[in-house]
Amino acid sequence: MLRADARDGASKPALDPAARGGAASSQVKIRELRPGMKRITVTFILLERLRAPLRIASGSTIHQWLVADETGSIDIALYDAHGEAFTGGDIIRLSDGYCNVHRNALQLGVGPTGKPRKIGDFTMRYSETPYMSAPQKFPSTQPSQLPMRSSLELKAQQQEREQGRCSW
Repeated sequence: MLRADARDGASKPALDPAARGGAASSQVKIRELRPGMKRITVTFILLERLRAPLRIASGSTIHQWLVADETGSIDIALYDAHGEAFTGGDIIRLSDGYCNVHRNALQLGVGPTGKPRKIGDFTMRYSETPYMSAPQKFPSTQPSQLPMRSSLELKAQQQEREQGRCSW
C-alpha cells in the first residue's frame, strides 16, 4: 500500500496501525492461545461444522466450527453472516479475534471489529492435536464465584491489625 506525500508528490509505504501509535492485532498460533487474549490475528483452516447453527434469543445465529493450524485445533464461534460465508476446507485469516472460556473450554471468537477473511482453500498443513477446546479447569474470574469475606470478618481483621496481632 502506498500513500502520496503532499509536499513532493512522492509515494511512500503506508504505515501500519502499530507504527502510527494505534493498536495492531498480534499474529498467534492456536497452541499459544490463552483465556482473555484480545485483538489477535489467527490463520486457520475450517475442518468441520461442530453442530447445526444455533439461534439465540437476540435473534443472532451461532455457527460453531473446529479449526486448526500446524500447532493445534480449537473451536470457534462465528455469528450470523460470518458463519454462513464459509465452508469446510476454507483457509481463513481472522483479525481482531479474541479467546475466551465457554463452558470450561477455550474458544476462539470474532471481536466487534473482527474480520474473518478467506485467503485460500484446502492447501494448509494442520494438526488436530493438541485440541485446545478440551474441557479443563480454568481459574474463576467471575466476582460472584470468588471467595468473599463478610464485613464482620473484615472488621475483626482490621481490629487485629490495629492491636498488632494479625492472624494471617
